[in-house]
Amino acid sequence: MKKKVLTSVLLSALVLTPLVGFNQAFAEEAKADISVAEVKEDAQPVTVKYVDKSSGVEIAEHLVLKGDLGTRFVVEQKEIENYDYIGSNEALEGVFTAQEQVVTLAYEKKEVPVAKGTLTVEYVDEAGKAISDTETKTENVGTAYNIPTKEIKGYTFSKVKEGNQVGTFTEAAQKLVLEYKKDIKKSSVTVKYVDENNKEIKKSVIYSVSEGEKVALDEFKIEGYEFVSGPSEVDYKETPQTVTHRYKKIKQGPYIKDGSYVKISKKGYSTYSNFDWKQKDSSSNLYGKMFEARGRYEHANGATYYSLYDNKGEWYGYINSDATTKAAPEGPYISDGRIVKVTNKNYASWSNFNWDKRNDGSELFGKTFKARGRYEHFNGNTYYSLYDAKGKWYGYINKAAVSNGEEQGSYISDGSYVKISKKNYSMWQNFNWNKKGSTNDVYGETLQAKGRYEHFNGSTYYSLYDVKGVWYGYLNVDATTPAVPQGEYISDGSYVKIEKLGYNIFSDFNWTVRNTSDALRGDTFKAKGRYEHINGNTYYSMYDAKDNWQGYVDAKAVSIVTNPEGNYIRDGRYVTVDKKGYNVWSNFNWKFRNKSEELMGVTLEARGRYEHADGNTYYSLYDLGGVWQGYLDAAATTSTKAEGKYISDGSYVKVSKKGIDVYSNFNWTVKSKSDSLFDKVYQARGRYEHANKTTYYSLYDNAGVWQGYLEAGAVSKITSPQGEYISDGRYFKVSNKGFDVWGSFKENKINTSDQLYGKLYQARGRYEHVNGNTYYSLYDNDGKWQGYVDGRAGLLTKAQGPYISDGSFVTITSKNYNIYSNFDWKVVMKSSQVYGKTFKARGRYQHFNGNTYYSLFDGEKWIGYINADAAKLNN
Repeated sequence: MKKKVLTSVLLSALVLTPLVGFNQAFAEEAKADISVAEVKEDAQPVTVKYVDKSSGVEIAEHLVLKGDLGTRFVVEQKEIENYDYIGSNEALEGVFTAQEQVVTLAYEKKEVPVAKGTLTVEYVDEAGKAISDTETKTENVGTAYNIPTKEIKGYTFSKVKEGNQVGTFTEAAQKLVLEYKKDIKKSSVTVKYVDENNKEIKKSVIYSVSEGEKVALDEFKIEGYEFVSGPSEVDYKETPQTVTHRYKKIKQGPYIKDGSYVKISKKGYSTYSNFDWKQKDSSSNLYGKMFEARGRYEHANGATYYSLYDNKGEWYGYINSDATTKAAPEGPYISDGRIVKVTNKNYASWSNFNWDKRNDGSELFGKTFKARGRYEHFNGNTYYSLYDAKGKWYGYINKAAVSNGEEQGSYISDGSYVKISKKNYSMWQNFNWNKKGSTNDVYGETLQAKGRYEHFNGSTYYSLYDVKGVWYGYLNVDATTPAVPQGEYISDGSYVKIEKLGYNIFSDFNWTVRNTSDALRGDTFKAKGRYEHINGNTYYSMYDAKDNWQGYVDAKAVSIVTNPEGNYIRDGRYVTVDKKGYNVWSNFNWKFRNKSEELMGVTLEARGRYEHADGNTYYSLYDLGGVWQGYLDAAATTSTKAEGKYISDGSYVKVSKKGIDVYSNFNWTVKSKSDSLFDKVYQARGRYEHANKTTYYSLYDNAGVWQGYLEAGAVSKITSPQGEYISDGRYFKVSNKGFDVWGSFKENKINTSDQLYGKLYQARGRYEHVNGNTYYSLYDNDGKWQGYVDGRAGLLTKAQGPYISDGSFVTITSKNYNIYSNFDWKVVMKSSQVYGKTFKARGRYQHFNGNTYYSLFDGEKWIGYINADAAKLNN
């Protein structure tokens, strides 16, 4: 067989299969010289494999023989430990050919006798006495064992007294002794604590007691009570017991901390100095007063007695609670209504009289509020309930934090400038609301707010002055907008020429001098904007032709320039519009005609140009039909040829018309006719938007050979070059690196085959792309989509994946698994039938379902496939 070889490096680049939208950059045109040479084919190697007759697994490293085409080779047998050579299905002699050859030598494993080992398991108590039958286990030497403890009634496992629970069988006999501890019986004793009325006065206590023991019972001290009777110890009984400790109450009982507030609401009761009933005062003398009941006593006579203190901490004695009523410490709400101003930052306001903080004093400082009500608190302080003008509550504040205020609040120095922006607002002489004027008289003017008032009604009022210091009155801030003395920036765009001497040019409106009109007299500048100043003058913001700012100049120092574009200059070049964001003008009064976006990519003729005073050049543009398009800044274009710039494309097209010329260049040299390309698919690697308003595609075939330039009207676009979705369902193992993985067929790379390498996926579908490649749509075993991958990145296989040689020994450790004869899940037995046995896993499969399956052998007998989770690898 003979084959052609490409001798040009350039041609090698051209025949790379293009992939639509996959970030390839294509050359505009490519030419290559191809020469053909006769070459002799190489001899292919002979591979010699050594395999186990039963399993087909390789048992020694394969041998590769090489030689010249037609020469002879001889395969020799190899000595392999523990194996006997059986024979081969292929000839052991032959000649090297142009095709690869494989010679397989089969071997049979020699029988090796296996020694047996024994393990004796004994179960004993702490004294070494047997408490269960002795067990003897026998297995092949080297087999692993793991002896669990077992349940023995009346005993609990304690420790391994002799031997090992986990190990392997050896030629020497082994013994394992497991020691157990006898279970001890336990019961409980519940002690109840009651008074003379059999009422429980303390939570019951439960004691634990063991068989053959006594339990000592504690005699608890209970405040306000003394112990009367009850057992101090009891004996163990199998059933739970309950016993009683009895107590009697002591007079007034223990002191109980209280802290509530009470008001003396009944006359005719005494207050006492002690509980020998020494009188201290009378409730008649204290009637209507509030006290703090810091503590109380629940007396044996059935009454409760409060221990009373006034707000200075003076003690007033014990009084029967029946003479009092509960009260809040803040006292009753008292209606108020005064205006107050917060003048002390060191007082917070409170949300309630549990002293939950609402606002810091610094947040309220200087603000005016209405105290709608007040509380005369037990602690001796008065608290105002504060509201702002909108009715929002700000909490309770100590009277010491405020002073009486006025509704307009204090005068606040300001100094800002404001513009009168609303009509029909009154300007006030004072805050008794005597009218001074109206905003209708000063609407649109800028005034200075030398000060302001934050009125309680929620509004702010400016105190307004003009530039001459004349006061205009108080005005609600809502009728104004913030302003600066120079006024708002007004976009302009006219050109001005410095004409007069003796004027300063300023850097800012703090009148920092930047230059003088004397230094710039006669120069022309662009006045991008202007300011109408409060002082009555207009100031232009000037820029030179390089867009460098020159400062602010008084309009009286300049004159307006009427022809800034200059004289018409003949040109004739071709340009392509390649920048967005530029306006196309109908004249130099800047009448808008179009946007550069509408001409993007179009090639036009610049018949003339203007060098404008703004520093820019403007082309006068015509299309190839002689229609004028307007004036456009040269910065929005690039000089080009009539065909315009090359535009990278990459789309696929089908030639749909015959009789159309295909060109070699834009001097219109005909390369072929569209008849020869008709109904075929090509890649338009690039295109040209010609000044003749026609688009020309630069076409390449599937081998990367350039076909020429063809007008867009002769083709139809292929919108889905990947072709139709084809349902598949096979399994695909990624075995080659260096391939991209795509999220779509439109330049959406999401991964590489390097990241998926060695993994198995399901190819639920595939696409036969126009570029000649097949792309598989891959899903993992969780159903998560991985993307589209070129079929050359791997190989199709079965759900279990390829066979992987292993050789490990495994022990079956679970009873709940099936053992299969194939991957159609035909069950041959349950793992419970071989539980605890050890097998050789000659090979394994990494299945698509995420599990590993061992291929198990018992000596030479194949058992089947089992999930690796059911087995334990032996070291």
